[in-house]
Amino acid sequence: MEALLSWLGFATSALQSAFLQGILSFFGVVVTGCIAIWTWSANKHSEKADRTAFRSEKRMDTRRALWAETDALWRQLFLNGSAESHIALAAVRFQQARANQEKYTPFVASVTGLSLVDALTFDIALLDAQEIACIVRLSRHLHAVDEMAKDMRTDAFSGLALERKEAMLVHYLRMLGRAELLAEMAITTLEASLEMPENEAFSARKTALETERNMPTLPAPSLAAISKKASGQIHPEQASAEADPAVRRALRKRRASKTP
Repeated sequence: MEALLSWLGFATSALQSAFLQGILSFFGVVVTGCIAIWTWSANKHSEKADRTAFRSEKRMDTRRALWAETDALWRQLFLNGSAESHIALAAVRFQQARANQEKYTPFVASVTGLSLVDALTFDIALLDAQEIACIVRLSRHLHAVDEMAKDMRTDAFSGLALERKEAMLVHYLRMLGRAELLAEMAITTLEASLEMPENEAFSARKTALETERNMPTLPAPSLAAISKKASGQIHPEQASAEADPAVRRALRKRRASKTP
């Protein structure tokens, strides 16, 4: 080493010592810098991994929250019965009102939207494009149904003719049926991302709820009476004649005379 230093021009021990100290200091700085760079890089990589994990966890939490609310909404609509069964029941009620020449205004309930959509406005961006589209379509449709329900609870609606009321009610009920389908689409889309177990999937839950679904039945006596009146089997003059006490007595005597 001394020969090498002497060959380099560091002849005295003081110069050699100073040169060695400088070399050691230089390598010390280089090593310290490398360690600092490695530490900074490791911290950045760790922070990025943490942010990715947090974003992924937040995305899944957002999906679970929207899935839970959408599933609760779908369950409520599904158990309430199909739109067509309610439309058939409403048709009977309107026929009764027309037959009796009475005023009739159906009551429609307001529809609650997806409250979590407003609460998770910024987190919605974490979802996939298809998931966002399903949730937005459902949310906007529910808003439209609720606005229609508000219009049908006004005095202006009460003053409409029975035909227009029935037409609006049919449209309202079919919009509810459409809301059920949109909720079903949103649920299945979210479940595909959540990787739900097969025994907990939407199809399994829907099958289990089939027996609990409320299917309104038509009142048979009322429907039969309306059909008879519509076909001319019941005549007002005959009913009024039979309502007269003298006529009833004469009919009873005639029946009694025919009885052996």
